[in-house]
Amino acid sequence: MSVIAPWYQLGYVIPHLYTDLDAYQFYRVAPEGMMLLTTGLNLREYSLAAVETELPTLWQRDDRLTLSPRDVCPEWLDGAALVHVDATDEKAAIVLAHMARDRGLPVTCDIDRMTPRTSSLLEAVSIPILAEHLPLQITGHSEPEQGLRRLRQWHSGPLVVTLGERGAAMLDRDRFIHVPAFPVRVVDSTGAGDVFRGAFIHALLRGDSPEDLLRFANAAAAVSCTKEGAMESTPALEEVQELLQSQSSGEHPLDTQT
Repeated sequence: MSVIAPWYQLGYVIPHLYTDLDAYQFYRVAPEGMMLLTTGLNLREYSLAAVETELPTLWQRDDRLTLSPRDVCPEWLDGAALVHVDATDEKAAIVLAHMARDRGLPVTCDIDRMTPRTSSLLEAVSIPILAEHLPLQITGHSEPEQGLRRLRQWHSGPLVVTLGERGAAMLDRDRFIHVPAFPVRVVDSTGAGDVFRGAFIHALLRGDSPEDLLRFANAAAAVSCTKEGAMESTPALEEVQELLQSQSSGEHPLDTQT
């Protein structure tokens, strides 16, 4: 089984959580094709000084990493269980998403900014995962439920939005589902969104219900917020399960704030 995803986003998260993967593939955003967390033309991230609990991140990307639609290869999908795309190379992501869905593969995507092709990307994937501000920017509705329902014009499947300290929500058919965040003492929220998406994919691949998808992803993101750093804060599966179990039993293993 393999998962195809931009390595800089989920290359560390999914293998860390999903230990049953025999192999995991990451598309290299260059004509050479596939890569597995290799050195070479790497992205570089720098965490700056903290402002309260928010750490801004600068992202420098070499132009040689740009992936065009003609670079997308059908062979990338051989043996894949799921494809995850984002808007970094949007035209190529749309092509790959359509290719994957033609093969019957689920396709998730991370959309954190509005572009002229956002509606096309929404239509191309199975399950879009939107940043909190996106439904408002696209639809003009500030309430998550109203925003997701308005987005039905572009997408008929599940629609997911992350809501930060309010948790996450999903529109599944006509049913709006909101799952609150886990209360934890936030040390550093850098990378929490990527952890959420990686954990969501993990739960999706094992067949969780919509409520459990959001709950598991919320728990993983919450654990990551209790640690410093981005990749360094990615939780182990056992840590996520411990938080889920403790919340069910009323215990508080993490330093929570009430």
